[in-house]
Amino acid sequence: MSDVDPATAAALGWPKPKYAWVERERRWLCHHVPADRIVRSETIVDLYVTGTQLRLREATPIGGGETMRRLGRKADVSASTRLLTSIYLAPEEFRLLSHLPGTVLRKTRHYLGNFGGGELSVDRFEGALSGLIMAEGDFVIVHGRFSGIGLPRNWIAADIVRIADGVLAEHWDVLQDEAARAESKSGLPMFGDSFTG
Repeated sequence: MSDVDPATAAALGWPKPKYAWVERERRWLCHHVPADRIVRSETIVDLYVTGTQLRLREATPIGGGETMRRLGRKADVSASTRLLTSIYLAPEEFRLLSHLPGTVLRKTRHYLGNFGGGELSVDRFEGALSGLIMAEGDFVIVHGRFSGIGLPRNWIAADIVRIADGVLAEHWDVLQDEAARAESKSGLPMFGDSFTG
């Protein structure tokens, strides 16, 4: 935790910073979950306890395995850095705390394996956030379509970025004309669910 000032940590409720660790968030909105790359998945139910920095989490592996239950506490130091501490709970302890008032978020986390030294995961949210898909990791590809730009065809773009130490380290662009239905070798559109034009 050497990069977080002790006075800042104390002001956020960590008078003894040695009991916390620094988490660097790198999250990205995604168009879809790449189903062909999923290594394993788990369902996650989070309870964000009203009026606190506490989160109660239950993560259950899909297809079997031990359920993980923990109580965590987070506080943001900056937009990309937060302090975090956790305690793992027995099922009885979890049941007792699960009755606290708060907001429940449900999601399925899909793990896609290791990329660039870190594990990449994609979350598909349920309930009020249904349709939100978010990835975490050091390498991210943002896929998009440029239309109405005065060219005969739309452009399909892929921006590939690498994050290191919480900042953009590298960036690559890929641009190409959007393929028509007759040009598509797979029979699928390059972007979205339908062909344009």
